[in-house]
This record gives sequence, structure tokens and C-alpha cells, in this order.
Amino acid sequence: MHQLPAELLEEVFSNCCDLSRPTNFRGASGNHVQDSRAATLNGMNELSALAVSHVCTRWREILLFSPKLWSRVEIHGRLEDLTDTQVLSTLSLTKLYLERSKQLPLDIVIEFLDTFPMDHEPICISDSQYEKARALLPMYKLFFAEAHRWRNVSISVYCELFGRRFWDDSPWPDKFPILQHLTIHVYGDGDDGSVGFQTSLRILEAPLLQTLIHVGHDVTIFTEDDAGPLQSLCTASFTGCLHEPTLLLAGPLTDLTLDNINGFTYPGGHTTTSCLAKAVHIIVMERHENWIVSGIFDYLSLSNLTKFSLDAVVLTGSLVAFPCDEFMSLLNRSSRLSVTQLSLISVFMPDRELHSILSLLPSLTHLAVGEATFHSRLQDDEDDEDYLAWLEEVYEQEETPMLSKAFFHSLSHSNSSHPTAFSALLLSNLMELHIGFGNFNRDVQSGFVDMVRSRWDEARFGALKYIRAKAHAIRKDDGILGLDEEVNIEWVTSSTEWRAGLGDWKIAATN
Repeated sequence: MHQLPAELLEEVFSNCCDLSRPTNFRGASGNHVQDSRAATLNGMNELSALAVSHVCTRWREILLFSPKLWSRVEIHGRLEDLTDTQVLSTLSLTKLYLERSKQLPLDIVIEFLDTFPMDHEPICISDSQYEKARALLPMYKLFFAEAHRWRNVSISVYCELFGRRFWDDSPWPDKFPILQHLTIHVYGDGDDGSVGFQTSLRILEAPLLQTLIHVGHDVTIFTEDDAGPLQSLCTASFTGCLHEPTLLLAGPLTDLTLDNINGFTYPGGHTTTSCLAKAVHIIVMERHENWIVSGIFDYLSLSNLTKFSLDAVVLTGSLVAFPCDEFMSLLNRSSRLSVTQLSLISVFMPDRELHSILSLLPSLTHLAVGEATFHSRLQDDEDDEDYLAWLEEVYEQEETPMLSKAFFHSLSHSNSSHPTAFSALLLSNLMELHIGFGNFNRDVQSGFVDMVRSRWDEARFGALKYIRAKAHAIRKDDGILGLDEEVNIEWVTSSTEWRAGLGDWKIAATN
């Protein structure tokens, strides 16, 4: 090693320090804690520039003249374990990394594991934790002063950094000339912006920003008045309350995720908010009643919409009726004729309403529909006798199941031989279909088989190329026997497996 040239060693160090790895929160995904391992506040499990520089004199000299090895700064730990000594040490090491990285672009991760919730609900940290967070303000200010060098940043910050009122001064920067990816996790206590005070984050300049993700406590993210959307923004994800200024950041290139929305603001008395995102993904938790879903639909107007998905993360078997009228109104004031991909997962509605929704989307090429009553359960307890008894009881109470025989006959190429109360649903461009059945009884099975075979006749109707179906009990008899040998259909029986395939379309989309 001592005979290797400095240039080669520098490259080796770059690979060992893994400078190119994503700047994600490593103990959390979105706003879920996945890994509870405790890291020291300043230490990292991966090899760091600081650790390499302590090996020997020659390596230290190489590191001192290699600013790129200091351009990645990671701080991980737990607020509750923070001591005064660690605060001072963190401040010192922050200065060291910022100085030795010269003026190179920075990749930054600041994460405190005990500020992330175990579920989707933002937690309120204790007063003692908040005091420790405030003690880190000098460290935050050092990073904020280098915002012109931020490239990829995942940062946990406490609410007070944004001010407790809209007009309060904030040390948070607002110009990011080279920033590409920003994930911000906001944490606080019971007296901050999450429960009455409006915190805000301003972005005046971010010409290269591609990813913007906000999790945790509520914050309004906005730019200058009439500045328009962030033109380079490809991915955006927001939690908490919907704010019009935040939604206006999304542009024609943006895939927008609205996760765990719990309220709305209506500035200027507007009844709807126009959003330019091309794709919208809504994740709704079970504890939120139907008014949240219908409120989101009433709130939005989507003039560039081509892809829409809604996933109701149901933790038990409770059924909440899908707000069909509000969703159809959203489609009618949006670019419904351009929608090519639709996913409605863990939803419950009569078959007639699902038929009405699909009739508004003639350009649909990719469709995923899953009934809330079965596949949405988080545990694969299909073999549990109590669960199967509950399932049977649920369907006895249903008057019109969503995925019914009549619904599938309406999807058939020609339903003249299968008269139903519905008109034919052409969906002549449909190429890929994902179905999560609740009750795959003989009637439903018969309608499904008729639909598949009618659409698979290439001489008449050859657009459909792939089907992925989930049913807890597949009866390989009568019409279903050998169906997967005739057509490209994949059967799964696991709820987890079916969900894992959602969004991963097999057939390439046209947009």
C-alpha cells in the first residue's frame, strides 16, 4: 500500500468511503423507522474520511489534499443520548469537513432516529429533546451558510428553525443553485407548527432541483409569488396538511405523492387548487375517515394528469366507501382523456361506480384494482379459519361487490352474449391489468374468464398483453383450468406478493 501512488490511493479511498451512495436517511424510509440501530452522533458504520486520515501520516497527507473525500458529511444519532461534549464535538467536526471540502458540492445527511415515528403519525418530542435540538443550532447554521454548495441533502430539522409565524426570521437558506435532491424531515413538540403555528420553508432559487420530499410535522413550502413551478422537479412528496403554495411547486415533469394527508388550507377563498403534476399518488391511512379522501379530490384540479393511483393502507378489514362522485368530478375538471395509468388499491365501491369511473378514461392502458376486503390486510392470514369466516360474512353483507361477474362482462370484447345492467366498457387501449380479488367465487371466476378470453383474441381485440391476478383460493377447474396456459396471466395468492408488483408495470407505457 505504501508504494501505491497518491492518485490511486485517493481513488481507493473514494470507493471505500462510498461517496456515490444515495444520501438517504439510513434508519428510516419515508417516515417509517425500519432500523433502530443506534449510531454514534458523529460516527458512521461506513468508512469515513476522518477515520482514514487517522491510519497513518501518509494517508493523512493524501486526505488533506483530497477535498472530495470530505464532501460527504453524515451525522446520525439520537437526541435523547446527546451530551454537551457531543454537541461541541459535532460542531468541531462540521467545521472540519466544511473547510477540508473546499468549495466542492456537498452531500449531507443529518438524522436523529428518535425523531422518526414508528408509524405514519408525526411524533412530538419531549421538552428535553427539544432543548438538545436547540443546542445544535450553531451546527445547523454552519450547514446553512454553505447552501450554495448543497447537492444532495437529507436533513432532520426542528420546527423552530423555520420560525413560529409566517413572518418570523429563519436561518433556513432559500437559494440552492446546485441542489438536486432534498429530503427534509421536520420534528417538533406540542407547541410548534404541527399544532397551530404555521411554519414555512421558502425556496427562491433551485434551478436544478429534481427531488423534493417532506415528511414529519407540517410545513408550507413555497417560492416567490407568480414564480411558477420548479421546472426541473421530477419527484415530489408531501405529508400533513395540503397547502396551495406547496402544490404549485409541481410542474409538468413532476410525479407527486401525497402521503398521509390530514387537512387543507384554502388561501384566497379558492375552492380548488390547480396542480401541474403529470402523475399523482395518494396514500391514505385507515384512521382517516372518508372525508379526507373526498377532501383531497375536491381540493385538486390536475390539468396535466396522465397517471393516478390511490392506496388506502387498511390495517384491518373495515370498509370505507370510496367517494366516487368526488373522484369523477376531479377527473372531469382534469385531463381525464390523457390518463393512461390508474391504480385504485384497497378501495371499496359498488361495481356500478367502478364502471362509471372507467367509462371516463378511454385512453387507459394500465389498470390496477384491488378490493379492500381481502388483499389489503398486512398479514397473510388467508388460511386462518376465523379470517375466512369473517370474509364470508363481509361478502354476505355486500349488495354489489366491486369486482363482480357483471363488471367483468362489461369489460368483455363483446358483452352481447352476457347481458348486464352495464354498457360495454371498451377500454380498447388496455394493455396490462392487475386485479386483487376479494371474493373469487364461481360467478366472479366465470365473468373473469369470459373477459380474459374475449380480450385475448388477437384477431379481434389484441391490446391486452399481461394480467396479474391475486386470489386467496384459485379453483383450477371448469373455465379457469388451463387459462394461464392460453394467456399471459400470473396468479399470486399472497397479499404481500401482489402488492409488491404494483407500479412495476411489465408492459412499457407510452408516457
